[in-house]
Amino acid sequence: MRRLILLSSLIVAISTISGCATQNQNSQLSSLTQNTISQDPSFKNYVTPVINYLNSKVGRFSNLNIFQTKSVDQSDQIASFTYDFNGHSYEGSALLNKNSDGKWNVFFSSPKNTITNKKFTIYNMSGTTEQNSKYFLLAGTVNDKSISAIRITLFNNQIAQIQLGNGQTHYAYIQTGHSTGVMHVQGINNSGKVIATAY
Repeated sequence: MRRLILLSSLIVAISTISGCATQNQNSQLSSLTQNTISQDPSFKNYVTPVINYLNSKVGRFSNLNIFQTKSVDQSDQIASFTYDFNGHSYEGSALLNKNSDGKWNVFFSSPKNTITNKKFTIYNMSGTTEQNSKYFLLAGTVNDKSISAIRITLFNNQIAQIQLGNGQTHYAYIQTGHSTGVMHVQGINNSGKVIATAY
């Protein structure tokens, strides 16, 4: 009987710890990311390893937004994100690799402090996965409310334009399978006028 009571206590303790961990993770997520998870529960497969990585490398952070994920190949995902730490906002990107055990390895570009005095920011990450698939991500934060789209001109003269939704402050452009250099990135308004050019 005593053994049964001890076992029951252990189960309750484990359940309590698990519940606390889940509650702690939820408090670190933005309402936008929580809403995405509620609409697509599989999205948490990418969110959880990012949370674990940031907890181990950054410390106590909050308001994690994972804006976009895209498959590079069968076992790799690329993601762009922002989070808050010590009263500052940071932005960065990650390559998530699923190993044979079903666990995710996380490879980050160095997150940087979001610069709020620029009309929009820009950062990028590129490389090759273990399966020899190329990828390229270009992303940033839009601070000027008059910018309604981000126009990306590639070196092959192709143009990719990212239209910003109402209240949207983050953009991401992802290439997979190849990597074409970027000539310049521009923020434009509703009339097509260039508000700012990154390079």
